[in-house]
Amino acid sequence: LLSGGTASTAGTFTFNDTTSEQTASGNKAVTFTPTDTTNFNTASTNVNVTVAAVPDPTNVGAASSGTTSIALTHNLTSSKNVMIVRRAGSAVTFTPADDTTYSDGQDVGSGQTVVRGSLAANTSSDTGLSPTTTYHYKIFSENWGWYSAGVATSATTSTPPPTISVSGSPAAMSTTYGSPSSPTSFTVSGSNLSANLSVSAPSGFEVSTNSGSGYGASVSLTPSSGTVGSTTIHVRLKSNASPGSNSGNVTAASTGATSQTVAVSGTVNIASMSMTVASSAGTLNGDYGATKLFADEVAGTSNSITITFTP
Repeated sequence: LLSGGTASTAGTFTFNDTTSEQTASGNKAVTFTPTDTTNFNTASTNVNVTVAAVPDPTNVGAASSGTTSIALTHNLTSSKNVMIVRRAGSAVTFTPADDTTYSDGQDVGSGQTVVRGSLAANTSSDTGLSPTTTYHYKIFSENWGWYSAGVATSATTSTPPPTISVSGSPAAMSTTYGSPSSPTSFTVSGSNLSANLSVSAPSGFEVSTNSGSGYGASVSLTPSSGTVGSTTIHVRLKSNASPGSNSGNVTAASTGATSQTVAVSGTVNIASMSMTVASSAGTLNGDYGATKLFADEVAGTSNSITITFTP
């Protein structure tokens, strides 16, 4: 805006060519228009005009505020709004065109996006970003569509923590001592992992990624780019699990991640037993209750006796 002009009567000063006001310095044509146009005429003359550049914002900064957002700070200069441009992975090269306005979210080419077209605040939050990514910014002062040279800054979004997920509730198992049970199953997955995902069985149980083979105390799953996709884990009672009720937790663990557990349970039954008593006098078959019968049969004899227990 023009300032500093004086006249002997009230009126206003304006540039003859209004487009030159903010684009360049030099000798400019100026017109004085009196308020009282009845008694005074307009007058024009040339004056030497210096147009100052729009000043950059100050104290510009950026910092991660999470895995998908960055907080931007900047002090407005001379009450000028700011325009913010973002680019992932490399510095912003975009230069806004003067006498032009830009809108939030506008694509300005080469992977560069206008975050704020005209912001009248000292802070801003850029959201919806990708984790573990460096974003570069250039923040320009903006004055009615005219721009400063801009100040660059950058920040990197945070890396999300490693996570393990389990799904499913394995059914109760049952078997006879000496044979493994039929398997039951659940699923496990992981994201942002930096090490293998280990799945470990409790005492009396064993696990595998194959329902028919490969059972052991634990299985190890190798992530690809930090991810273990949904994987079925089969679990069963071991053939030598303790008779009676068995229970515990299958544990899924990986470095830096919160371990997850899945409860499993089952029953191991004792096999029925039979007894064969052999002597020169004959053979008796029965169970543990046959002791008296055996005694009655062989009392008072000197024959040799063989006893066999068959599960």
